[in-house]
Amino acid sequence: MVDGVEDGWQSFENAIMDLPKTPIPDEEMGQDMLYSSGTTGKPKGIRVPLKHIPIDQSDALMSVIAPLYDINENTKYLSPAPLYHAAPLRFTMRVNYLGGTNIIMENFDAEMSLSFIEKYKINMSQWVPTMFVRMCKLPESIRTKYDLFNS
Repeated sequence: MVDGVEDGWQSFENAIMDLPKTPIPDEEMGQDMLYSSGTTGKPKGIRVPLKHIPIDQSDALMSVIAPLYDINENTKYLSPAPLYHAAPLRFTMRVNYLGGTNIIMENFDAEMSLSFIEKYKINMSQWVPTMFVRMCKLPESIRTKYDLFNS
């Protein structure tokens, strides 16, 4: 829990209080772990060999994607999709790495998505066609209620 207290959770500030303040020597960038679809039971984590990328470098794909999509410290990324999917997971990781802000929805809701775009001044997001269809099917009074263009 960052910047607050919640029952059953330890605050981030307290968790790091006793850790050393010096940089970790030879620190490496973390890596995601994707999961199988669970067709034979529960989804299973798929371990891949670590890339051993120094923390001050970037992996090749994201080195291309970040400037292409203008991902930087000013990015306000809305993730309406779950982070167990590769694209939203990797985009949130990159936005976080570059100092931007991630707004992660607990679950997709068409009107809530529009309200989040307005409220948080979202300037980047990813959507699947079904999400657009649901937003387009909202009554016009709801679709036009939110300012989506001054983000």
